[in-house]
Amino acid sequence: MSFVLPDQPLSSLLPPPPPQLHGARASAASTYPATTAPSSPPTKRWRNRGSPPLSPLSPPSSSPSPTPETLNPRSPPSACSTSADTPLPPASSTSSSRASAYPAASPTPRSCSVRWAPIGSLATLLRATLSSMGSAKRRGWRRRLNCGRKWAKGEAVGVSANLVTYTTLIDGLCKSRRVEEAVALLDELKGEGLDADVVVYTALISGLCDVGLVDRAAEVFDEMSQREISPNVVTYSSLIHGLSKNGRWGEVTQMLNCMAERGVRPDVVTYTGLIDGLCKEGKVKEATRLLGLMVERGEEPSTVTYNVLINQLCKEGLIEDAFELMEKMIEKRIAPDVITYNTLIVGLCDLMKVDDALKLFDVMVEGKCRVEPDVMTYNSLIHGLCKSGRIRQALDLHKLMPERGCHSNLTTYNLLIGGLFRKHETKQAIQLKNEMICSGLEPNSFTYSIMINGFCKMRHVDAAERLLNEMRGRGSTPSLFDYNPIISALCEENMMKRARSLFNEMKKKCDPDVVSFSALISGACKSGDLDGAKELLEEMLQRGIKPDNIIYSMLVNAFARSGYLVEARRLIKQMIACGFSPDVVVYDSLIRAYSQKGETEEIVSLLREMAAKDVALDAKVISTILNSLSNDGEGKRLLEYLPDFRKEVSEGKGFSSHELLERLNQSCPTLQLEAA
Repeated sequence: MSFVLPDQPLSSLLPPPPPQLHGARASAASTYPATTAPSSPPTKRWRNRGSPPLSPLSPPSSSPSPTPETLNPRSPPSACSTSADTPLPPASSTSSSRASAYPAASPTPRSCSVRWAPIGSLATLLRATLSSMGSAKRRGWRRRLNCGRKWAKGEAVGVSANLVTYTTLIDGLCKSRRVEEAVALLDELKGEGLDADVVVYTALISGLCDVGLVDRAAEVFDEMSQREISPNVVTYSSLIHGLSKNGRWGEVTQMLNCMAERGVRPDVVTYTGLIDGLCKEGKVKEATRLLGLMVERGEEPSTVTYNVLINQLCKEGLIEDAFELMEKMIEKRIAPDVITYNTLIVGLCDLMKVDDALKLFDVMVEGKCRVEPDVMTYNSLIHGLCKSGRIRQALDLHKLMPERGCHSNLTTYNLLIGGLFRKHETKQAIQLKNEMICSGLEPNSFTYSIMINGFCKMRHVDAAERLLNEMRGRGSTPSLFDYNPIISALCEENMMKRARSLFNEMKKKCDPDVVSFSALISGACKSGDLDGAKELLEEMLQRGIKPDNIIYSMLVNAFARSGYLVEARRLIKQMIACGFSPDVVVYDSLIRAYSQKGETEEIVSLLREMAAKDVALDAKVISTILNSLSNDGEGKRLLEYLPDFRKEVSEGKGFSSHELLERLNQSCPTLQLEAA
């Protein structure tokens, strides 16, 4: 179902802005209308937990913001000014894709067979364990989470768990994307005689949507309704975001209808989720209109809301619109954060406006509303500088990073090493790799792939093979991206024996692809090993790898040049059967071969075949055809009737093969050259 704004059903579904109230009525009306849920523990708004950046489900920040200031990539803005009483807090580089809500008071369980006195400290300990996990990439997080699971069951401290403990653990499992275990724990919770509340279900719905299991999330939502548990705004926002990311706008509309019927007012998280969903479908205009509608409805966008839209504008190359949106953001006293700046810097570098990106970086670090750059900021600039060939500036920026308290990561070094190889500065690239190792960073598969590719392009095959051996020695398994460049370079240097040996070694560790076979077939054709080339083609087909147009063209040319014209014609038929259309280069090799043998009839046959496929001929091929015909008795007489035709060929003009046949046939009907 298409989702259109603003003649949309959405504007009618979203509630009007709240009336202006004063005094006690104003404070009472500042919260959303109560739902018709059965008695359940009160919930707090969800807290940020350090999930991936640019998440559209983060709550807005209430911290003070800078005064309005204009930012433009061509002329750096002046620094933002803030009140002395309200200093601008440091911007955060992360935001949460969902939040956690816990009951204010622990509910009384239906049944328990042991004492409950330590349960408060148990829940606190479990929360501390889960919050200590941080990023899922940290060591030991699975061990901590499994330990928390034991605490939830009371195995560690000898007490029974309550709803708070289960809620904490389910939320932690969902944040670590272990949703199947979270679902199992919900079943376990119900088996213990506990009643899951809106907080448990919301955590599970959010987790399922995060991993793309939107249908499962909808089933959990339906289960809530069956159990007469009323969803809150966070529940709706989580499911709406999941549905919108998958383009299921019909169901989004149903959810908004349901919210309106239950009196649940959309908040900044709801709007941001919708905007993010529209952006992921490339509907940036609709997303921009929805942002305006959001403001009309009295909901203030957050930094995350703006970041989502700025990100999409940059992806579509609308960098000026992105800067205009940032200006509006600052006018509303909403502070840009490191993600805002990073997004704009990436957008500028993608458009090769690296100087503007560097100006924006200066504004970022030197203005009064300073935002501390992170490693992604530096990597984005280094990437842009390397792409534009400014490797010296990229290296200078790399040296500046420690002075600003930011350390290079693997991505930084990989970008710089790649930039150095593009400039053929291999010695400095190797030095940089050694520097990386000394700093405690191990080269990864990308590091080796970059260096192997670089050496192969410079025909330093021995150095590339040494790197391949070093890669194995460090415990890394080479991939196709490492083997293929070396095999190609060996074939180009006519080292076919070494190439086949490396190819056989590769087959023991990973499956070859069309690039692997293409390199070997090319090498075999160049060295005159036509039997080897045919064997490789057969092996490709046996492995279920479909040869491409280039492989067939190489084979046809090789067989035609060697005089195996029957095999060349057979390969053309096989090529056509595989869905490829032979081009003029493929036919040219056959025409030349037939011309050398004086087989005019075969040339005419090829011309008919080419005309049926409407193959365009260039002047070179037309000259070949005419020269072939001039060697034939009938052909010489034909050329006497075509003075203008030869002039066009000499001027480099081309025709379609069908047009050539028609003109030849008009001049000399006895040759019977009309298309089949």
